Amino acid sequence: MKNFLLSNLSTLLWVITAVHLGFMVILLKKFKDSKYKIFLLAAIITFGLFYDALFISLGAFIKGGSIFKGLSQLRFVFHGVFIPLLFPICAEALGAKDKTKKIVWGITAFFIAFGLAESFCTVLDGETVANVFRYKAGDLTPKWATIGSLALSIGSDIPLMVCGLIALKKKKNPFLFLSGFFMFAISAAGASAGELMFFTSMFGEVLMILFMILFGDKDLKKLKAE
Repeated sequence: MKNFLLSNLSTLLWVITAVHLGFMVILLKKFKDSKYKIFLLAAIITFGLFYDALFISLGAFIKGGSIFKGLSQLRFVFHGVFIPLLFPICAEALGAKDKTKKIVWGITAFFIAFGLAESFCTVLDGETVANVFRYKAGDLTPKWATIGSLALSIGSDIPLMVCGLIALKKKKNPFLFLSGFFMFAISAAGASAGELMFFTSMFGEVLMILFMILFGDKDLKKLKAE
């Protein structure tokens, strides 16, 4: 399997890029038609994932340079800024009251500010996997930024799973839980994938957005029926 992934890495990365682009278009259309906020928030997150996948995919053709490095830094910025939007998605999914939503948005703003700070403090190093060049967080990145980035990812997945379990119990809708579960499980499993760890995480992100769309569709149908 590893040999297959390495041999076809560039092609698979472009497939993931296309999938995220498709998801983003679908989500924006669904939001336009329904004004269901989860679709908009998920579309914003998906834009960040699309950008990340695009600039990793371009590494098959671009092998570094100051402009490419600067644009790659935005991958980390978008991760830090957009991932905390999973918190208001949880609030919307559970039908939280306006006061609770304001508190959640306050917490989200704090994590966005933190994510922005750690992303700009991330020092990039180049790495080539198969024939794909990409920038990753390098050894000169401050420890607090490295730990903070990891904590931001895990700290967003866990509330997604917890809220997903609540949504499963209250709404009989399993998809929010599956969204968080597969993102968390595949990322954890990817820790043993070595140089392909980044790719396995990207596959988890695809499933996260897919199940989020399925959750929204089912939840919206239930809301319309009430």
